[in-house]
Amino acid sequence: MTVFQFSKYPFYFDDILYMEIISYVGGGVAARTDRPQKSKNYPTLNLRKNTERRHERAFAVNALSASDSVLLESPVSVEKSAKRKKIRRERMSTRAFFFMTFMTLLVLSVAPYTVFKYRLYQDTHMGPLVLDSFFSDEVSILNSEMRKFAMDLSNAGISSLSHNVLDEEGNILSNADLGFSDVVTFKTYRVKDGETIGSIRRKFSLANDGTLINVNKIENVRNLMAGQKLKIPSQDGILHKVGNGENLTSIATKYNVPIEEILDVNDLETDILAPGKELFIPGAMMDETEYRKSLGELFACPLSGKWYLSSPFGKRINPITGVAGSNHNGIDMAISAGTKIKSTMSGDVAYVGYSNVYGNYVIINHLNGYQSLYAHMSKTLARQGQKVGQGTVIGLVGSTGMSTGPHLHFTIYKNGKAVDPQKILNLKKR
Repeated sequence: MTVFQFSKYPFYFDDILYMEIISYVGGGVAARTDRPQKSKNYPTLNLRKNTERRHERAFAVNALSASDSVLLESPVSVEKSAKRKKIRRERMSTRAFFFMTFMTLLVLSVAPYTVFKYRLYQDTHMGPLVLDSFFSDEVSILNSEMRKFAMDLSNAGISSLSHNVLDEEGNILSNADLGFSDVVTFKTYRVKDGETIGSIRRKFSLANDGTLINVNKIENVRNLMAGQKLKIPSQDGILHKVGNGENLTSIATKYNVPIEEILDVNDLETDILAPGKELFIPGAMMDETEYRKSLGELFACPLSGKWYLSSPFGKRINPITGVAGSNHNGIDMAISAGTKIKSTMSGDVAYVGYSNVYGNYVIINHLNGYQSLYAHMSKTLARQGQKVGQGTVIGLVGSTGMSTGPHLHFTIYKNGKAVDPQKILNLKKR
């Protein structure tokens, strides 16, 4: 039989109880040893908990140096374990008590400040505005302006039900009357037989013929035909295509229109404009030259190609006879033979013929007592009685009649009297 004597200083590691052997007797031999600090010569017992006898705290003892085993009591008693659990419960209760006490004190300390801030906000933002006596002058000015505003509204009248602004007679005032600009809208209209730009403009209560001419890009109002579709804007004005480098300021300055009106009418959310964008300019008028041209009241150059003035209007030396002081009733525009000749303005072809002086020629009657003569044509393309528009081809340049070379003799008459075409056409000598 083997008997062990153990140290009274056991220790645990991973639920295993380790006890160092002080002395043992085995095989009839007794041994007593001192306990050195670091020695590998003395065996150590490894005691593991017996799960089947947990309440008895029994441990199986395996000797490293012997084959026998003995049963020992656990060094940690059940009483001591229960005591430790009680101490832990008491500590948890103490911590919970201190935590609840701290939170209660925190709430009690923050609550008065929160109530104070809320009352301050309520007094500042939710109550009536009270001005200090120091601002008495400002209060008087404010009261005066408010009375004036109220009187203005009273004079104009306000409907409490519809919220429309009324005049003294009870009529509803429009945005235009009040200085506001409505967003422009467009509707499509089909021209009826016998209608003119003027009659259509009046039908839609517009004040300016140029509005319809510009919006629809009409080059000649006399060419308006039944069945033609027109865009009708809701107010007078013209369209402007934004060019490179243009902005709202430059456009507003050009047409003398406030920037705010351009923004309102076009419902713009930004003042950044892309080149090529079309803007409606409220109240703007067409350029006078373009307007007169569209009405057929502006004379256009009868030649599109490059030409030069070979003989001016008025006194000159006759190129055929060489006689000085002869009167030239038109201008000679030298250009290559076969160049197209166009009507200077819309009208009716009064005569197509030939003479020894003018060769092949065409005469056109225009409005307001004007006539135009085109001579020395190599070929006439117009017919007598034909209605022509501005720019209609009526013949080809030639050198027929009394001529020294291919050119166009061009004369304009006003009430039967020849006038200088250069002044009417604003042509420069080339």
